[in-house]
Amino acid sequence: MVNRNLYYRHYGPFIEYLQGQGHSIFLLHDYSHTKKGVKAGYFPSLHSIPQFSGNVLFSGIYHDHTDIIEFIKAHRIQLVFSLHSYHHYKINMDGLRPCKWIVMQHWADNFQQGANEVLGCDHFLSYSKWWWESFLRSDYFKKGNRNSVFPKIHHIGHPLNFLFNELDAKKIKEKYNLHPEKKVLTYLPIGPPNMYGFRRRFQRVWLVRHYSSLPRSLFLKLAMPIISPLLFRSKQTDLDEKRVILAIKQFCNNNDHTFVVKSRLKAPLSKCFTDHADAVLYDETFYPPTISELLFVSDITISHFSMATFEAMAMKSFNININLEPVFDIFTGHYDKLFKNNWIDDFGTTGMGAIINGNAFVDKFGDSSAETFKFQEDRYSKIMDKYFSGVDDVNFKKELDGIIAHAN
Repeated sequence: MVNRNLYYRHYGPFIEYLQGQGHSIFLLHDYSHTKKGVKAGYFPSLHSIPQFSGNVLFSGIYHDHTDIIEFIKAHRIQLVFSLHSYHHYKINMDGLRPCKWIVMQHWADNFQQGANEVLGCDHFLSYSKWWWESFLRSDYFKKGNRNSVFPKIHHIGHPLNFLFNELDAKKIKEKYNLHPEKKVLTYLPIGPPNMYGFRRRFQRVWLVRHYSSLPRSLFLKLAMPIISPLLFRSKQTDLDEKRVILAIKQFCNNNDHTFVVKSRLKAPLSKCFTDHADAVLYDETFYPPTISELLFVSDITISHFSMATFEAMAMKSFNININLEPVFDIFTGHYDKLFKNNWIDDFGTTGMGAIINGNAFVDKFGDSSAETFKFQEDRYSKIMDKYFSGVDDVNFKKELDGIIAHAN
């Protein structure tokens, strides 16, 4: 079930493995909506299907839930893989048995929708026991119908991590025209303000009117230097997106790194990025996904508490999270709701990551040595066990084979 072309980054490992096991793959793309808005670039057009190792038996479209039901019946589909529950599609499974519905975890997104969305399946594929038990203890679990019958839970890791043993750094650098010999630093900037739920008007004013490097009206250009000192403290007015970019550029120049910016189609970037970065990339390919390829070749990844922090760790890229203090809670609230306070220390694991306050970053990062942010594997296995059920694909294959065997 492909609701956005971006979903192929999650489906890719499953499609490749199932094809290798001789199973037939059917792809249904969501054409129930029009291609418009900030997410228009992620409309699941049929031409966006990646090139997989084997042939896909069928690819087509659906307009509503009745199309899905008829397709499952007509083709005697045994297993439906989706990032959403059957509730999301308004489907009653009683008339579709013995077909089984499988929901795949995609970071915290499933959990944020509440219990009804997570439990609306026959099998739920979780990254790890830690993710699943954290959800059960969280306020997210209290949302929706908790009296639903629990699906079978499988802790399979994050399949994209297994690309670590398949990707080729030389080919990736050639693909994106990156310097073949230089080390890489990848920056994942914040998205557009409408992605976030601001808790206070102050946060929106700071992020949109002060921090952002997007073009401003003539009035704001003249007014903000006067207004900012009245609204914000000095350490908040010293920090803005342009200074972050310049600090990264200075670091890369001093340490002979290639400066790459990875953004998303729904997140417009200012000219400041293209003026100073060596490369600005979006979701150029969906599988293997551009983000996974870049994290694989990146010695350092910088973000603002993106979920990509976990993937960066898995790809052995040292991850720096910049704390934009006035809006810290809107970037990290989902971690607190899911994990309470049992996550922030992991983001600062010695040799794997660091959290740096924004004003300290713009003041000192440019003059730092790359040796300070060198990835070390001492605690790698411990982090991978906690968040991804280990470092290999053993659980992934075992659990998937078990589901298929039971369906047969």
